[in-house]
Amino acid sequence: MKETEDTLISRLALAQAEMPHAEMKSDNPYFKSKYAGLPEVIDATKPYLNKYGIAVVQTSKFYPRSRGEDGTEFPPIITLCTQLFYKDQQISSEVPLMYKPNDIQSLISAKTYSKRTELQSVCVVGGEVDDDGNAAAGKKVEKKVSKPTKAAKPSVPAKTEAELL
Repeated sequence: MKETEDTLISRLALAQAEMPHAEMKSDNPYFKSKYAGLPEVIDATKPYLNKYGIAVVQTSKFYPRSRGEDGTEFPPIITLCTQLFYKDQQISSEVPLMYKPNDIQSLISAKTYSKRTELQSVCVVGGEVDDDGNAAAGKKVEKKVSKPTKAAKPSVPAKTEAELL
């Protein structure tokens, strides 16, 4: 890697070129489908990020109740912040957690779902057919039966490391 190209973005591109999609090993009995759980997403991303010196950190932040300029009261929120670090560079993504108040299981479910989907999103790794977070948001949806689909073959061959640089 040339010194001028030694950036978080260039290293992330190299890691992404090697990352497989996460294996869909977890069962969703409600939808009778499989999805990639958090361990599978971590297994599909972390070794490749770490290979290129990229660290991933996922933390929660609490924002207390606040008031707008017009006096409108906003409830407290908890967010999940996903960050990738390389040297002094970082990429961050922060999303609010949707959970039932005073229900720790709902909060944990929302955190786990968000950790998984944010890591998939920032690394562009697929691997899910699930309820789209409806359980974490407390929404009721009709049960579906999903059928596995064959992945389309890419029309353009993957680029080599040399082509990416």
